[in-house]
Amino acid sequence: MGIVTVGREAVVEQPAAPLDHFDGFQSLVDPDHTNLESGLDLAASILPAGFRRRIILVSDGQQNIGDAVASAGLLHQQGIRVDVLPERVKSGPEVLVDRVDGPAQLHVQERFPVTVWINSNVVSAARLDVFADQRLVQSRSLRLPVGESHVTLYESPLAPGPHRLQIHLTPAKDTQPQNNSGSLFTIVQGAPKVLVIAQNRTEAGDVLSSLRSTGLQTVLRAPKEVPPSLPYLQTYGAIVLVDTPAPSLGTDLMNQLVPYVRDLGRGLVVIGGQEAYGVGGYGQTPLEKILPVKMDLPQRRDTPSAGVVLIIESLEANMPVNISKEAGKGVIRLLTEQDQVGIIDTPNDGGAGWVVPLQNVRDKTTILHDADIMLPGDPGSYAPYLQAAYASLRTASVKVKHIILLGDGDAQDPSYHSVLKQIRAGGVTVSVIATNVGSPGDVKTMQNIARWGGGRFYRADDVNSIPRIFLREATTVARSGIVQGKFYPQKLSSNPMVRDLSRIPPLYGYVATAPKATGELVLVSKNLDPVLAGWQYGLGRAVAWTSDASGLWTHDWLAAPEENRFWADVVNWTLPASTGQRMFVAATQAGGQEIVSVQVPAQLGLSATVRARIVSPALQGSNVSLDPTAPGQFRGAFQVGSAGSYGITVEARGNGHADVVQTGADVPYSPEYRAIGTNTAVLRQVAKVGGGSLFTQPGDAWRTNLAGVSGQKDLTTLLWILALLLLPIDVATRRLLLGRRDLLALRRAVGLSDAPSIGDQPLSPAAPRRHVPATARTDYSPRPLRRETEPGSGNVPSTIDQLLAAKRRRQ
Repeated sequence: MGIVTVGREAVVEQPAAPLDHFDGFQSLVDPDHTNLESGLDLAASILPAGFRRRIILVSDGQQNIGDAVASAGLLHQQGIRVDVLPERVKSGPEVLVDRVDGPAQLHVQERFPVTVWINSNVVSAARLDVFADQRLVQSRSLRLPVGESHVTLYESPLAPGPHRLQIHLTPAKDTQPQNNSGSLFTIVQGAPKVLVIAQNRTEAGDVLSSLRSTGLQTVLRAPKEVPPSLPYLQTYGAIVLVDTPAPSLGTDLMNQLVPYVRDLGRGLVVIGGQEAYGVGGYGQTPLEKILPVKMDLPQRRDTPSAGVVLIIESLEANMPVNISKEAGKGVIRLLTEQDQVGIIDTPNDGGAGWVVPLQNVRDKTTILHDADIMLPGDPGSYAPYLQAAYASLRTASVKVKHIILLGDGDAQDPSYHSVLKQIRAGGVTVSVIATNVGSPGDVKTMQNIARWGGGRFYRADDVNSIPRIFLREATTVARSGIVQGKFYPQKLSSNPMVRDLSRIPPLYGYVATAPKATGELVLVSKNLDPVLAGWQYGLGRAVAWTSDASGLWTHDWLAAPEENRFWADVVNWTLPASTGQRMFVAATQAGGQEIVSVQVPAQLGLSATVRARIVSPALQGSNVSLDPTAPGQFRGAFQVGSAGSYGITVEARGNGHADVVQTGADVPYSPEYRAIGTNTAVLRQVAKVGGGSLFTQPGDAWRTNLAGVSGQKDLTTLLWILALLLLPIDVATRRLLLGRRDLLALRRAVGLSDAPSIGDQPLSPAAPRRHVPATARTDYSPRPLRRETEPGSGNVPSTIDQLLAAKRRRQ
């Protein structure tokens, strides 16, 4: 007996083998779907040949993926009987939202109907609530009959862009609340909105004026006001980041920007300043992945060399990963060979504590290993380590000298002011990262160290932010990348972003970055560093402007008459190519799949290609090719996994035209909650076409009602036993050399014959002297052959005694 477990997929719980007990189910399957077909197929594959074969399906029959009936029929044709043991499921009062119908696309100021289909096995009162983008817009009381019913609601016009309508039903009588919701995606055609994110709102003033003067609807938000949610972000056609550091954006929001551009085809524009790009900690973040430039600068003569000493105290926090170690290793990876780095781990005994003495970053492997094995302590004072770091940096042949201290501030010492005054006077700066700080006095101590040391103070209550702060400090000090001085950008491309610039004004600074291989350089500095660059990232576009937008380095640029159109041209280049006004897209769910149907405009021609980009609730992207089903109509499907929202971006191309439209699909609950009770009809059909029957008792599984089969039996063991039994006989026949006279003497000795003894019989004169046959002389015995004894020699009794002794031994 073998056991197969079935959910969305099937797994072998117990291979087919002699089985007299079962320890319980250990395998994990996706419980949100049931695929009985895959379970039957897998069970058939593990049945051994040469046996009468039976599959017993133990189920409530509520399948929502695959066709168990068709699979059972095929198995019956292969000689496998399929029996069914129904699993009886009790059902109580149940009300569920079956589906929600409504238009997938709308025009501006258009009212639209929403139809909610409801199934109920009991008469019940209920309340129906409608939410548009998580905002309650309508509520209604209902009286639900038994069976299927529907209610149609008319909704007010929505703003341009995609929208998600959620329906929630609250019945008075119900058993499973999980199936009381539904949803609808729709998109309102109109001018796209632009979201501007700026840490300092005043720096975004000129950008906002430019966008709004050209008719773009623009919203300004601080980073903390932007929910890190893809459904929220997709209501905007493009996002503009104005001089905003990565820590202010947060990892969650930056992670959402990746599918926003790559999978939804939206635009991203990043404008520089003193808090952006390398100095803003963009390196090694999802934001750097989207941009056409990278923060890892190539080594150049005009880049200052740097010396950085990291003083790391124990975090005194129980974590599976030592964040302070990982942060230090991240700084080391960022530095180049001409830079120098040192690490002090603050031992409790007040010693020097050098884990990595100050040295050029040539052998990164060894330095990273030394950093990985360090054991930071909890010192009584930071002064000895600050002095040790300063003494080492003071004589270092580098242009930038910096100390980064990570600690909790509980090491009080009145000498800090004098020590740091000496360090600052020697051209070395000190920044502080305070974590796990226990009291306001400890915070004040750490703030004073940063202030007296001429560096920055960071409060890292979330230890996971420490690596990013370390990297920002290392980038800011060791390779700030800010290049200042007047220059005229050189135009390398006729990209539409600069089509309204009749002349290019001078700039006075920018943040140095390096171009990516497939990026398009539009404007560059005299050092050929990117000033304006763009590229296609997945379905969307991203642009990097490495100078600022507030007049710090762009005061001549902002005074130019063309500047008002410049920011609008940049943003317009990143907006989706089309709002999808000529293409119709619909998404419906069936059989565990989402069916995407598309009707394309005639100008795309018969050879149009259509594909869809799917974004799952886990932000995993996948591509689906849509096949033509009729002239101008295409269709494709993708597997629906867990419950949640799926973003769908459809792109159609043909005859030199392109069209893009976005919609979505929502799986409000698992289809397991759609089924009620036991589906006896399906189970009976499976048993019928499978050549089996419905069991009433588990013992019915062992009835001998299976047809016989021809099989093979392995005789290897039996033949080995036979060979072992025959081996002594084989040895005996080869070792014992018995002639005719020996056999007669043997018969006489054991009383089997009355014939006279061999010694009394006269020999025939004509009889030759007998020798051992040649075949016997050529024997396999290690002993030499002996000649047969002469009659009356007296050797026969000895031979007989040996034979009898051998017989007794054998007995």
